Formats: sequence, C-alpha cells, structure tokens
Amino acid sequence: DFLPLGPAEQLLLDCCRVGEVAQVAEKRPEAPDATNRIRASFLRFLLLGGDEQAPVHERGVWLSGCWVDSQLDLDGCVVQCNAVLVNSHFKDLLLAQDARLSALLSLTGSCLSRGMNADRLQINGDVLLRAGFNAKHEVRLLGAQIGGSLECQGGQFEVKDGDALSADRAVVKGGLFLRGLKAAVRLGLSHAEVGVLADEV
Repeated sequence: DFLPLGPAEQLLLDCCRVGEVAQVAEKRPEAPDATNRIRASFLRFLLLGGDEQAPVHERGVWLSGCWVDSQLDLDGCVVQCNAVLVNSHFKDLLLAQDARLSALLSLTGSCLSRGMNADRLQINGDVLLRAGFNAKHEVRLLGAQIGGSLECQGGQFEVKDGDALSADRAVVKGGLFLRGLKAAVRLGLSHAEVGVLADEV
C-alpha cells in the first residue's frame, strides 16, 4: 500500500529489517525535500511491527534526521519495540493517547511543530525529550504511567500560554530530569508521582 517508497522510507525499511539506525541526515531538517520526507502512515506501520514483507527487528525503529510530513497517530496503539525518533521534524501533532509502549520512546533533538498529546500513555521504559528537543505547542502526558524516567534536560518548550509540559497525575517510576530545560511558561505537574526527586530547572 505504500509503494513507491521515497529514499528516506526505503532506508528506514532496510534498517528496520536488520536493527540499524536509519540516518537520513546528520542534522534535524527545517524543511521537507525529496530525500528526507517520511509519511507518518508508513512510520506508524513500522512502529506497529510491519508485516512479513516488511519485518521490524527486535531492536525496533531507530530513525534520525527525517521530516515526518503528516500526523503520527498512535492513539490506542500497542508498540512492542523501541521507538527512537531523534533529530527529526514532526510537522503535525503527535498523538499517543492511551497508547501502550513496551520499551523506549526517544524524541531527543526532535521538533514537534504542533506538540504532543499522550494522555494516559503507558510505557515500560523511558520518555526522552532532551538534548535539543523542541516543542512549539503543549506536550501532554496527563495521567501517563512511565515505568522508566521522564528526561527533559536541555529541551525547549515554546508554548505561548498555558502549560508547556502537562503531566498532572502522571506516575514516573524512575526520575524526572529537568536541568537545562527552557520553558517560557509553567509546567503542569499537579499530583504527579515521581520515583526520584526532580532536578531544578
């Protein structure tokens, strides 16, 4: 259903087969072009395990330096592998409400142009929003259950009003790391439970 694949999509498919990182570009792209574009629907297909013709290695989906051109919708989905989507640009809102992830979600160095809604996310591993991560709208983790750490050190949240990071009633069994985080407005952490004392912003 996805043929023909673009260059970045073919690279991602080939790397997913063998458990390697699909390095589309060295830096996060600021605009789409023929070499860096990946359809959100194709990325979703691989995150959900692909199929017999497009198998995903047990290491999961490891992607760097791409432009995701539409909304990545993982609402209610079960992702049974690592989702490492770093140094990439997401044009639309990233959705992961009520999603269940077995391993790691890393958006390190990525830009979310429309933010993220992952209310009630359940994840066994870490959520990484660090080291150049940039959100231009609210990141929502209301009621999320995070088995590892929530790491935001060195991230940037550019929300004009309201909460930059909304994690009310979230349970973070590991640590909450905020050192070096840049946020113009407040963080919503009411009634959140954290295993390790948070760093100062």
